[in-house]
Amino acid sequence: MNFPIYCFGIQSLEEDTSFEGISCIIEEEQSILDAVLLSQWEDRMLKDCFKYDVTTSEIKVVTGKMKFLCQLNEGQITDHLSKSEGNTLLELDPFVFDCVKHQEELLFCLANSKKAKSELIPSASVPDSAVLVIINVTPIEYGHVYLVPCASNRLYRFLDARSTEIIARLAAEINNQSFRIFYNCYIPNCSGVYFEACYFPHPLPVEFRPAGTLFGASGRRGIHICSIIDYPIKTLSFQTTQNLKILAAAISEICFQLEEKNIQYNLMISDSGKKIFLFLQ
Repeated sequence: MNFPIYCFGIQSLEEDTSFEGISCIIEEEQSILDAVLLSQWEDRMLKDCFKYDVTTSEIKVVTGKMKFLCQLNEGQITDHLSKSEGNTLLELDPFVFDCVKHQEELLFCLANSKKAKSELIPSASVPDSAVLVIINVTPIEYGHVYLVPCASNRLYRFLDARSTEIIARLAAEINNQSFRIFYNCYIPNCSGVYFEACYFPHPLPVEFRPAGTLFGASGRRGIHICSIIDYPIKTLSFQTTQNLKILAAAISEICFQLEEKNIQYNLMISDSGKKIFLFLQ
């Protein structure tokens, strides 16, 4: 099967340049990758690939200093109730990735290339070690997609540095402040590693909490590590304005150590890939 393939260039990584060298666009302009994702997602909406229109779901701000959001999503609740057995209500996890049931659910693929600059190939066979971008037919927010690393027709079982890097590059080249990527380290009966991404019109509560510096960045390869203060979950933030590859490698190593110790965690990538939040469970 042939699909659109977005190939990341190697120039910025080889030259160890800043994030500005990755996206190469003015902030007010829309990147090619952002336009591809949104146009493909909206195309599937017009084709009724989703089980409901998430843009009509009611959202309210929870009273309190954190300003958490709650969403009334009747379409997802109705779909879940139809799957319940007898009087037993199955556990609902809106982030669980099952499988692709229809070809149109696959929007496009992400892959690394040996060319200097990133490019979009309108139609090509899915390359090895690609990341599949798949719609969530029961979305919880606008643009909700799954990002599934795979190689040789199999899914990854563990989070690795290559997958983390290509996902971080996705955030950087989309270059949209509303775009955020999530990763849950462990979901029972999950078939493989996958990320999720969607667009939020406003900053999330964790993003405007005060932070205390644990490790200050120094030099071009520096990573700034902070502890988020006065937040319900123990959270660390990792930030750099210089080197995406080093940031992805550091996060991958930390996550590997946590998994070795059987410590569950979650990740959130924001600020166009410049910042990664680590939530410790």
